[in-house]
Order: sequence, then structure tokens, then C-alpha cells
Amino acid sequence: MLDTPLAMLAILATWAVWAAAFVAWGAAIFPRGAIGSDHANDSTTRGAPDGAARWLVWFWAGWCAVVVLLQVWHLFLPVDARAAGVVLGAAAVAAARRHRELAAAIADVGLVPRTILVAGAAIAVVWSSVAMGEIKVTGSGEVVGVIRITDTGLYHMQAARWNAAYPIVPGLGNLHGRLAYNNASLLYAALVDVGPWSHRGHHVANGLLALGVLLPLLASVPQAFRIPVRDVAAVADWARHVVRSLLIAPTVLYSYKHATSLSPDLAATLLGVVLAIALVDLCLGGATGTAASTGNVAFVALIAAVAVTVKLSMVATGGTTALVALILTRAGLRRWLLVAAIFFVALGPWCVRGVILSGYVAYPSQAIAFDVEWRVSPEWAEEDRRTIVAWARDPDRSADEVLGNYRWVGPWFLREIGDVFGVALPVAILILVGVAHARYGRGAALSRDEEALRLWPAALPFAAALAFMFFTAPDISRFGGASVWALAIVAVTAQLVRLRQGLLAESFVRIARAAAVFAIALGVVAAVKAGRYVRFTGGLAPIPRAELRLVRTPFGLVLFVPTDSDRAWDAPLPSTPYPKPQLKALDEGDLGAGFVHREGGPPWEMQNEE
Repeated sequence: MLDTPLAMLAILATWAVWAAAFVAWGAAIFPRGAIGSDHANDSTTRGAPDGAARWLVWFWAGWCAVVVLLQVWHLFLPVDARAAGVVLGAAAVAAARRHRELAAAIADVGLVPRTILVAGAAIAVVWSSVAMGEIKVTGSGEVVGVIRITDTGLYHMQAARWNAAYPIVPGLGNLHGRLAYNNASLLYAALVDVGPWSHRGHHVANGLLALGVLLPLLASVPQAFRIPVRDVAAVADWARHVVRSLLIAPTVLYSYKHATSLSPDLAATLLGVVLAIALVDLCLGGATGTAASTGNVAFVALIAAVAVTVKLSMVATGGTTALVALILTRAGLRRWLLVAAIFFVALGPWCVRGVILSGYVAYPSQAIAFDVEWRVSPEWAEEDRRTIVAWARDPDRSADEVLGNYRWVGPWFLREIGDVFGVALPVAILILVGVAHARYGRGAALSRDEEALRLWPAALPFAAALAFMFFTAPDISRFGGASVWALAIVAVTAQLVRLRQGLLAESFVRIARAAAVFAIALGVVAAVKAGRYVRFTGGLAPIPRAELRLVRTPFGLVLFVPTDSDRAWDAPLPSTPYPKPQLKALDEGDLGAGFVHREGGPPWEMQNEE
């Protein structure tokens, strides 16, 4: 029985160490890190909500900075214990240099209501039990681990193993196309997969990222209930806390299945949530004037750029968010150049890595290709692209059936709307907001509500993301991330602000409190769903194991090939579910030298090694 509490304590302690490291990195980059206020960079501004914003900024700025560093590091060295030592050592130096700011932020925690602190501690403890993983017991009594995200077994764990074992491997996409997707968050997965967590990093990686959003947002819940009917000056602050509070529920809904995976989908979704918070703060925090902080814009640019490196489908969200932030702040040339420099620093190494992994900047797109020896063949790249798009449109039909036509739209719509909490509910909220706007949004007094009008630019990146997703790979849960929920939350908050005025002032309080109760109920539903994954016995769940066979290619390369499914999980390197006769190692004695595609090799019948 001691295995479970010890495992939970180990997870919590590991989260505390890495969270402190990322916060220290963030404090070094943004020493006065609160966002969303004209006084955001004033170190004398104190209070629980501002302090929570500071922690949010520091954690995510630090995490993104480390991811950028790891992209460069991995060009020369594996992401192993040495990388972890450098990151933690630099964090210690940064903490020593910024100890005053960190001490002030820690003091702000004492201003948070005790009930919120207790709730935060409870969430962290429950989340640690979720992160231990699911188990099931077979009829023979064998304990088997369960990881819900199948792509973790298909390529996430394999990518993290390559990242930890070798510097970036040329032509790795020839071995397994998905290893060329260049998801930067899998470098972070390798970073935490060290020491006692070697080959167990999936228990700590994504769970920490979820808490990095959830815990700072909790401080806004009490503020969301303080509804300023007559205090016009406080409306912007209230709307900001409403957005943060409402974002708690979808964050939980998107997170619990990924708590033991290495999926970049969760990291991309959480970065989208952070972008929504930062952009709403820019809209409502006086950011349209000269008081707007250059640091705020830099933070948005950093999150937006790293989001693209984590998942290519974030390109519309990240690019549009950075553009909206620059326009909102009426940025001059210096801020435009600053944002461009941040994107260059974050995306430059990512583009280089893409070329090394596959010969293409953004595999499987062939838009920018380089004539390198290890380039993945155009036929293989096109097949991977078609597979992604076809699966997103209709996973039950072949690519030939769903590509080149729109007959898939009807079944796709019914399938997506069947996702009650991920799609149907936020879409219903958007419809209700549209009805409310048509019914109550035409009065002269309402139309003068500047706070509501200022909120709408925050919706643009998420509308752009959904449009981009529809015309590329329209799978909302995988490629839409937080977009549909962020769009709904911005819309409902803007409508609540509009209802604050005129004849609706009295009913506004009832409507706002009803919305708050609904959000709490949704959060309870999310917690119950997450609770299905809580296990209080057995300690850490084992990694699922694949049945493997050894296959030798005509060029002498020996591969570990899963036979029971296409998931190799934590299989030894090199492993692929798709062995190809054209695959050749550049150096038979060094897997890190890379892989190439060679036509015209000797004839091949699947040769199994004993």
C-alpha cells in the first residue's frame, strides 16, 4: 500500500523542482512578469490575482525559453542528464539573481483566499494520482498499463528516446515518418526523462504543464463573483477574471486523458489557453495606448512562436495572435522588430531541425525542401500528408474516398458535434451568445460599452485557427486545441459585459451568477471525468509492452518491428511499425549518423532475426 503514496510524493516533488526551474527562467526573462494591466510592470503592484498572473507568465515564459534552448542543444548533444543539469543550474543562478522578485511573488501567495489554496493543493494531489497512470488486470492476474493516447505508443515515446540517446539524427523520418514531425515539446519530454524517471518521464511531463495553467487561474475565481454593476472602472478587471475562471473547465477537460501521455496536443492546447489569457489582458488592460508594455507583447510573441514549434497546426493561432497584439498596442517599428526577432530565435532552430530530420522545413509539407542526402522521398512525404488529412476528415474511410471532395463534411460534422464537452457545448454557447446579441445588443447604451468592444479582437486568432484547421486537417480535438472553447469564452464574456448597462443592470447580476454556477458545474463534471483515471493502489502503472520481432533490411539494418499493433511504445532503437526495403543506415556502427532512402537495393523478403 505504500507504493501509491510514495509514487504520488515522488511526482509532486519532481513537479515542484521543474516548476521552480521554469519559474526562475521566466523571472530572469520577465522580472516584473504580471500581464494585463497598465501597472503590470510596476513591482509595487501587489495582490493575489496580479501575483497569479506573474506566476503564469514566469512558468510559461521559462518553459518556452527552455524549449528554445533544447532545440539548439540537441543539434550538438543528446537531451540527457547533462541538459537537465544545465537547465537546473541556470535556474539556480537566475533564482539567486531575482530573489527579491521571487520573494515578492511568494508573499503574494499568502493573499490568496485559504479556500483557493486548499483547492489548489487538492488539485495537485489528485493530479499526481492521475499521473500515476491507469492499470487493468487481465484474466491471468497480470497488471497491464493503459495509456489512452495511442500516438504516445506510436511515436511520442520513440521520439523522446531518440532525443535522449543521440543528437538530432539526419533522416530520422526515413525510419518512421512521424519522427520527422519535429514536435519541440518532445525535447522537454526527454529533459524530464532522467535519473529515477528514466523511461518514466510520461508520468511527470504533461501533468506539470496542466498544473502550470490550472493553479494560477484558480486565484481569479473569487474575483469573478465580485460583479461590478455600478463600478464601471472595475468592469475590465472583472471581465479578465471571468475569462480566466471559465478557462479552468476546458483546461481540465482537455488535460486528464493526456496526464500520462507525451502528446504535443496537450502542450499546444495549453499554450493556446495562455495566449487567450494574454490577449484578453492586452485587450482590457489599457493596451491600446502608450502605456502598453513591450514586455507583454514580447511574452505573447514568445508563446506564439514556441506554440508553432510544438505543433504545426498552431501556425494560424500563433501568427494571428502576434499580429493582433502588435495592432492592439499600436506598435512602432521597434516592437515589430522585437516580435520578428523572437520568432526568428524560436523558429530558426526549428526549421533547421526539420531539414535535418526529413529534408523539409515543415514535414510532411513539401513546400520548402532541400536537396540533402537523407531527404525523405516525396512519395513517402505525400503519403504521410494524405494520411493526416484523411484521418482528420473521416478515420473510417480511405484517403482516396475523402480527399478531393466535400462529401466527408456531413459525417464529419455529426462526429465532431457528438463530442459533447469538446465541441457541442462551446458551439451551443456561441449560438446562445449570438441570440442574446441579436435580442439585446442593439440599444444605444449597450453599443457604447467600450469594454465589450475591446474584447472582440481576442477572438480573432481562434476563429482563424478553426478556419485554418477546417481547410487542412479538421479534427477539432487534435488540431483545434483550445480554439473553440476560447472563442466561446471570449464571446460570452463580451456579452456579459454588454448586459451590464442600461435596463438590464438588475438582471445582469442574476445572469452573471448563473453563468458562474454553470462554469462551476462544468468544472465538477470535468473533475468527475478526470476522476475515472484516478488509481489509489499499485504505484506507477507500467508502460504497455509491444510484441516485437527483429527484421533485417536488404542493407543490413536490424529493426524492432511491433507485431501486435503499430505501437512500439518504449521499444529499443531503432524501431518502426513500417519497415521499408529502401531503408539504409548512413553508418552501420552508429545509429546517430542517420538514415537514408536508397532505391535499387537487393531484393527483400521480410527477414526475421532470431
